[in-house]
Amino acid sequence: MDWLVNALRQHPEVALFLTLAVGYALGRIKFGSVQLGAVTGVLIAGVVIGQVGVAVSPDLSSAFFLLFLFSIGYKTGPQFVNGLRTSGVTQVGLTVFLCVTGLLGAGPRGRAGSREEQDSDTRLGVTYAIGNVLLALWSSVMVVLMAR
Repeated sequence: MDWLVNALRQHPEVALFLTLAVGYALGRIKFGSVQLGAVTGVLIAGVVIGQVGVAVSPDLSSAFFLLFLFSIGYKTGPQFVNGLRTSGVTQVGLTVFLCVTGLLGAGPRGRAGSREEQDSDTRLGVTYAIGNVLLALWSSVMVVLMAR
């Protein structure tokens, strides 16, 4: 096993092509009714093979990560656009409403008490907490409205 790890460390191009081959094969395997697909399989194989400490240039890793993002966007992009066509106005309206209510609700709460009692970090934390609660609430409302 050490010879394989040393070979992958000395020749990162072998690790790259091994990742592609193993990932593609992993993506074709069905787990019950679920099949990962080539993109996810290669990503998982890359994470596993990368654990042996193969040094890959940052430019190459960025390029392949961008290719991964492109392939995901290429696959799911048409579904996203169709979703916007059918219910886009409702989603945009709820998003604007969520942002406005978050700002209005968090503003007075963030300034509660004197400045000696609450410093800026505490106000910021309260603002984020209220925003998270409103996000959860309005996400539930959006799910209910989209289900109709």
